[in-house]
Parts: sequence; structure tokens; C-alpha cells
Amino acid sequence: AGKLIARTNFNDKEDPLADWTTNMSQAQQGYFGKSAQWVAPALHKVLSTISGPVGMIHPAIGGALGAGANLAGAFDRLVNKR
Repeated sequence: AGKLIARTNFNDKEDPLADWTTNMSQAQQGYFGKSAQWVAPALHKVLSTISGPVGMIHPAIGGALGAGANLAGAFDRLVNKR
């Protein structure tokens, strides 16, 4: 049983079911903010580009993609302070 716990213990604690987010420092969380700085504008650009042509084929899906592009743009402005 010890080997099984050692193999499945992803959070590297003695208790494999322990909460792993409690010891994340602000520096470790900053990495995700850096990722969001380039993911948000890229997602906005992709969704806004494909929403038009898809909307010609299926208006509801095109509208949903347009709404997603608007949300990604709003998130981009929030994260990157534009």
C-alpha cells in the first residue's frame, strides 16, 4: 500500500488528499497572471475572427462565438488594463 500511495501522491504531502492550494505563494500564483496576459487577447482575436464566417452558416453558433469574443475582450481589458 505504501508504494501505491507514493505513486498517486500528486501533491507531495504525507496525506495525498490534503489541500494543495493552501501553500501556494503569491509568486507562484503570478505565473498564471502572466499566462492570462497573452491568452486573453489571443482568444479574443480568434473568436472574433471565426464568429463572422460561422455566423453565416449557423447564426446561433456565430452569436455565441461573438459573445465569447466579447467576454474574452473584456477579460483582456481587465487583465492588461487597456
